[in-house]
Amino acid sequence: MLYRILRPFIYFSLKAYFRRIQVIGEENLPANGPVLFVANHPSALLDPLVVATLIKQPLHFVAAAEYFGKKLTAWFLRKQFNMIPVYRPALYPDRKTSNDAMFLHCHECLKDGGSLLIFPEGNSMTEKRLRPLKTGTARIALGYQRFAETNDQVPIVPIGLNYTNPHQFQGSLIVSIGAPVTFQPVDGPEQMEDEPVVRALTAKIQKSLENQVLHIPDQSLDSLVTKTERVFSNWLMQHFQISKEETKRKFRLQRDIVEAIGAFTQSDVQAVLHMENKIDEYLRQMATLNLRHSSFDYRSRLTWSFLILRILVTSPLFLAAFLINCIPYFTSRIIFRRVFLPKMGNEKDEGDIHPVFAGSISFSIGTALFLTWYMVIALATGILYHPWAGVALFPLSYFLGQFALRYLGWCIQSFRVFRFWMANRHQHQKIQRLDEMRQNLFAEMENYVKTFTKNKASI
Repeated sequence: MLYRILRPFIYFSLKAYFRRIQVIGEENLPANGPVLFVANHPSALLDPLVVATLIKQPLHFVAAAEYFGKKLTAWFLRKQFNMIPVYRPALYPDRKTSNDAMFLHCHECLKDGGSLLIFPEGNSMTEKRLRPLKTGTARIALGYQRFAETNDQVPIVPIGLNYTNPHQFQGSLIVSIGAPVTFQPVDGPEQMEDEPVVRALTAKIQKSLENQVLHIPDQSLDSLVTKTERVFSNWLMQHFQISKEETKRKFRLQRDIVEAIGAFTQSDVQAVLHMENKIDEYLRQMATLNLRHSSFDYRSRLTWSFLILRILVTSPLFLAAFLINCIPYFTSRIIFRRVFLPKMGNEKDEGDIHPVFAGSISFSIGTALFLTWYMVIALATGILYHPWAGVALFPLSYFLGQFALRYLGWCIQSFRVFRFWMANRHQHQKIQRLDEMRQNLFAEMENYVKTFTKNKASI
């Protein structure tokens, strides 16, 4: 089956596409099925690929029927990738649709000990919030008891996918896996179809899944949350003594930022607007000098010297890595930007391709080109030199590509440090004023932290 063959390649491709993938709550994953996995859906194809590479057992995917195409495509997706079509009635107003076959297929899968992945929001939207869930997951879970003639519950495991930006190469991803949702066994077939019972379970799934995502209920606060994280994340991590390796505490901190901004906006919106204006002015002043807020964290000459030394020592390895990986890298960028990007619309005008597919298309192009390129150069090396040289070159090319990305990160970081030094040398007074603004922002944030901590403790 192609699912099993491609899974390891997808896994390593995702590790290359994202700068960092961190997982919280792996202990909540059942060892085997039947299991219903539910996840938020911010990035079309990337979402099922990420979950499929994290779950050891093979998954069956409940996916929109409109993507199944004609008979041959539909057969291929069902048989090779375990996809189960679900019809969305709103997309077929002129004809009657039924999902009876979908429910039957799901129940048969669960009865055989299989695992399902469902995106209960219904469609994909790149937003930092969980939209209202459809009731299908609850109906599948309740109907399974009747279908399998059992009182055993099928575990419903919520998975939160939290991207910095799923459409940006070298972004970050935190996957948060929650404890299985429990629900009361129903007394009989009548209750399984009872609308209040279905909606109650759906609400329970909604709440559990919200706890696994950075859920910003008010869209107007998106920008403020982003700016707050940008300016204060490192300071807050130091304040609460959170190390970079403590993913769970970092994620909890991000959720607290969202919660705090929502709470302060409700209690004193003018104070929040005043703080936002100060943040905007600080960032504007930084931008006029072509500096980033993080530049202040790398003022040590020892840090810069270490970066330069590391860059110089490893430059021959980078050259080899660049020569091997530059052709598929630049080719995939050109194809995406010239062929696909012009066809994408925006929120108001969707265009030929919905923008929610941007990251998925970019990832797919890169994966296909890099995999093909690695196979070609490995085969050529095996023919020209030695078969084992070709075998070794295939994985080596991948790891050299990973190193090249890290090396470029060192170069960018050292350049930013150097630019900060030059600004500090030639425009010292402006840098001092910026540092004062920065320290004043931290002092105000400390007051907000004390107030929020106190209010939260009193609840």
